Amino acid sequence: MTRLREMAHFECQVELLRDGAWETVASSALVPGDVFALPSDGSLPCDGVLLEGECIVNESMLTGEAIPVQKTPVSLIETDHGVSLPSNVRQAKKHIFFCGTKVIRARAPPGANGRVRCLVINTGTPAAALRAFCD
Repeated sequence: MTRLREMAHFECQVELLRDGAWETVASSALVPGDVFALPSDGSLPCDGVLLEGECIVNESMLTGEAIPVQKTPVSLIETDHGVSLPSNVRQAKKHIFFCGTKVIRARAPPGANGRVRCLVINTGTPAAALRAFCD
């Protein structure tokens, strides 16, 4: 069981925006609401939504189809309680990515210092589910 738990653990270094400055932290430090820079290639460390820039990802680990999927920035909806994502699932899936998805290419918008900004919406997936099963 220990070996299975170790295999399920995924951690990488990410650039995180804190107090207006970028810093490099371990992906295990991410919490929902954090803004981080999407890696230009590799696996995504959390579930998130694209805020600016664009990317192409491989979601074959979710769908079984190795067809590249383009993700575009979301237009957040202002409400009395803050901001929210579009409630239309078909529309939202163009902006959301999931933990473990592979980034094929990420392109930052002009003036973003090469960073594609994303908002963390969930952490601990799928490793948390596997850890719960092992415990």
